[in-house]
Amino acid sequence: MKLASLNACFKYGYEYLGNSGRLVITPLTDRCYLTLTSALHLKFGGAPTGPAGTGKTETAKCVVFNCSDQLDFIAMGKFFKGLASSGAWACFDEFNRIDVEVLSVVAQQITSIQKAQHACQDRFMFEGFDVELKESCAVFITMNPGYAGRTELPDNLKALFRPVAMMDHYDFGMRAVRAVIAAAGNLKRGNLDMNEKQIILTALKGVNIPKFVSDDLKLFNGELI
Repeated sequence: MKLASLNACFKYGYEYLGNSGRLVITPLTDRCYLTLTSALHLKFGGAPTGPAGTGKTETAKCVVFNCSDQLDFIAMGKFFKGLASSGAWACFDEFNRIDVEVLSVVAQQITSIQKAQHACQDRFMFEGFDVELKESCAVFITMNPGYAGRTELPDNLKALFRPVAMMDHYDFGMRAVRAVIAAAGNLKRGNLDMNEKQIILTALKGVNIPKFVSDDLKLFNGELI
């Protein structure tokens, strides 16, 4: 059985298990899946990037490994050998926590796998070992730009992954509150005789309604009544 999406076609196997459940599907996740599918078709990795809680890991989750600054290139090499020989996918969560010295070696390790994939090889040399290669193997990484101890990825490593920017579908934090207050202030200055409750209500609608999908818009309007 083969799966086709856009210009990509992947070998699935002989037993279709059906679509697995997802916590949420939004226009952002749809675009993310299409982007990552194109990346896999071109034998690149995927690199969802964004703040915590935006669905980076859930979107690309297969085998997830949490990275830290204690991780070395020897351990990473073992992961990559296993992925190449089994044809599995792996997601390295918070990849930018790894030390830059280790990342430089990791870039060479991933490059050797991707070059073998582009050449359609069944076996390739990986750090002195003759390793079997299954074309379905793939590497995904997630990164949180706001993490205090993050490391900037080397340019040769960035080139191996297709970046995807993830964001909160709805954000009701301090930035959203500030936007409502700013909108209310503008309304007040332009309508000095307008009731303050009406000003706040209008500001809330003006700032938030463009964000909502149709189903959530009904709930939002119901809360304001």
